[in-house]
Amino acid sequence: MIKLNAPKLSDLKYLLIALFPILSLYEFLPLLDIGNFILMAIIIIMMIKQNLVIRINFEILCTMLILIILNLIVGAIKYPDITNTINNTGGMIVFTILASFLCCPGFLDKEKLYKACKFVGLIATAFLFYQVFAYNILDVVVKGNIPFLSYLETGFQSIEYGRPTSLFYEPAHYCIYVAPIYAMAIIKKEYWIAVILFAGVVFSTSTTGIILLLVIPIIINIKKAKSLVFVSIFTLIGLVLFIYLPELFNQYISKLSLTNLMENIRILGTLSLFQYFSMPEWIFGVGINRLAEFLYMSGESYGRNYANSIIFLVFSFGLFGSLFWINLCVVMFRKISSNYRVMWYILMFIMISDQILFNRNLLYLLIWVYVVSKESENKLIDSSYAISTIV
Repeated sequence: MIKLNAPKLSDLKYLLIALFPILSLYEFLPLLDIGNFILMAIIIIMMIKQNLVIRINFEILCTMLILIILNLIVGAIKYPDITNTINNTGGMIVFTILASFLCCPGFLDKEKLYKACKFVGLIATAFLFYQVFAYNILDVVVKGNIPFLSYLETGFQSIEYGRPTSLFYEPAHYCIYVAPIYAMAIIKKEYWIAVILFAGVVFSTSTTGIILLLVIPIIINIKKAKSLVFVSIFTLIGLVLFIYLPELFNQYISKLSLTNLMENIRILGTLSLFQYFSMPEWIFGVGINRLAEFLYMSGESYGRNYANSIIFLVFSFGLFGSLFWINLCVVMFRKISSNYRVMWYILMFIMISDQILFNRNLLYLLIWVYVVSKESENKLIDSSYAISTIV
């Protein structure tokens, strides 16, 4: 039986954290959307309650400080206008503050986080089902934006041609949100939750999301004998859906073709842009969110600040900066509990298929990776992570 109980008032912190990927789509203050503002407020309140004892994730802080300094230096040397450099660096600083606190082992409890995110995720999935019903049966387009709020970017539009986004900008963003919840549901053997979320991702028509959710149970159960049965059930469900929905099947096959993978900017389609890089760019990058500007300066009239996160990392910070982020990923892998290592694989999968560097989606996934780390499970804060200041 599915238990869908709203979190208690005492767990309001977790409900707000679960809502932040949705609330961060909307404007509030410069450099602070509604979601980030709420997270900042949570951190300040927690600091006050803990008598100004500050505990941070030292490895994230150090990694981000290196990338911030590198971004400032490259921006100051390469571009005449410092405005974009300051704005982009400001966004990185906000991300660093939030990640350093929220990803500190022991700051959050994984059970309470799962309960809150499951609550929000199932509501988002129910709304996605309603979007599908309204579009296909009622011939009505129902967008997922909150009407009285101004959103930061163009989004919520794919439902106009039949691709539901739920409460997010894109179908892929909905899939990113439910992926850790889906993994936790399987780990905790709440299979009906997993089935509902899997159905939501299928109806979202996100190829990346469907592949990810098919792979997750394999990763979780890879060492268990019964994994073959469980994986077979999910594979069978996927095959049945593809057989009875041939249009979707053809769509997914075309997306997974070698030609499409080479042309798709989310996968390998941006590799050709490295032809504009000289040795300094290869080593130090062109700065975060400056790719289009750099290409224009190089004589390329068309360019976008987009690639998957791995390639975008090299674009932005070069091989030098990328090594520090890769080192962070290795450290995360070693510190995460083996029972929950699937969270790390979810993060890596999303990074090689979408651009999430220093945005709401990366922060959300990092929170999940660290909340299931060995330190968090034992509720021990290593001294290397903690800076205590008593005023």
